[in-house]
Amino acid sequence: MKLCERLKELRIEKGLTQDDVALKFKVSKEVIKNWENQKRNGEPSVEMLIGISNFYGVSIDYLCGVTDIKDRIYEDKDLCKYLNKCIAIYDEFFKKD
Repeated sequence: MKLCERLKELRIEKGLTQDDVALKFKVSKEVIKNWENQKRNGEPSVEMLIGISNFYGVSIDYLCGVTDIKDRIYEDKDLCKYLNKCIAIYDEFFKKD
């Protein structure tokens, strides 16, 4: 899925209008429309992508269509602890003396 499709999908899921999103990000409704339709200057800046991802609670990878996983797994503290423990065990197992 493309960035423009994700932006529209997330806005609709939250029950927001283009006006609502424009107000939140201090841009015009036309800018939001361009983002969602990938028109002239139709992509947000990197700084704006960070804000959008925080606003919708999804990863930038999800926004950009790199993955279909919405969650920002690095924010799951239990998962991070578990993965760090797995990495430590792996490192210890393959440690060269």
